Amino acid sequence: MIEFRNTEKVYPNGAKALIDINFKIESGEFVFCIGESGAGKSTLIKLITCEERPSKGTVILDNYELSRLQKRLIPNLRRKIGMIFQDFRLIDSKTVFENVAFAMEIMGASKAQIKRRVSMVLSVVGLRDKADHYPSELSGGEAQRVGIARAMINNPGLILADEPTGNLDPVNGEAILALLEEINRAGTTVICCTHDASLVDLMQKRVIELSNGRLVRDEQRGAYTDCIAEKELSFERSDEDITKMDEAIYENIHYEHQQRQAKRAKQSAEIKSMLDEDSRKRRNRLSLAERIAKMRMLAENIEPNNPESTASIVDLEQ
Repeated sequence: MIEFRNTEKVYPNGAKALIDINFKIESGEFVFCIGESGAGKSTLIKLITCEERPSKGTVILDNYELSRLQKRLIPNLRRKIGMIFQDFRLIDSKTVFENVAFAMEIMGASKAQIKRRVSMVLSVVGLRDKADHYPSELSGGEAQRVGIARAMINNPGLILADEPTGNLDPVNGEAILALLEEINRAGTTVICCTHDASLVDLMQKRVIELSNGRLVRDEQRGAYTDCIAEKELSFERSDEDITKMDEAIYENIHYEHQQRQAKRAKQSAEIKSMLDEDSRKRRNRLSLAERIAKMRMLAENIEPNNPESTASIVDLEQ
């Protein structure tokens, strides 16, 4: 799904952010990208989202070579990527619902689609009851869960999380990573850049480590340190939350089923119309054949009542 081939990034001031980077991430993986500040983690994310272009080498996403991607296609690419930020980046003047819905509005989704899907995604992150609240009324953990809901809303194949637990306490940090793990289990690729050694050690996912712009480690079931804690992360949900989530999922499935039925009915009507139009055109061609036959009769001075001429017309139509 993602591949870096001999990738380098040198900024105009001469700073080398990435040097000869080579790795590949398959669809459905959960990968931690770790390293000290300035190691190149943010640059790596910017190359994937096309905020920056590599100075050398190649970055491939879903078989697209990003360095050659036309600028007009970059917005389409970014819509397939969900972004989660350390500082949440919520719009203060919009409610929780409106913050999450905004990403769908940009895509041109209908109000009915937005209402159903936003309610469902907020149920997934346990914030359906907070839909009418504003960011200033949320805790840090709740604000980040809104960020995750926003990242999920357009069903991206890839989620990039840039220090998602950086502004959270350990308990909320664990809940956020547990939620990301659940999203990953559902099939979404997750790349998480972090300094949080304890969470990396807990989850034991693949670890890619950068140091001074170089890839110094790529390890399956890796850790930040040699000390691995024995603890399983989980995103706890109340029975009421689970019931609401199931209801929201059912509503969306039912709605999508109705939409598919309506789409099939429309397609069926269009096909029938095409067949009717084709039939009409064929009738018009036969009518034209009759006219041509009469023109030929006039040219040959053949009387229409003559049995021989009638046979000629029939033969022509056949």
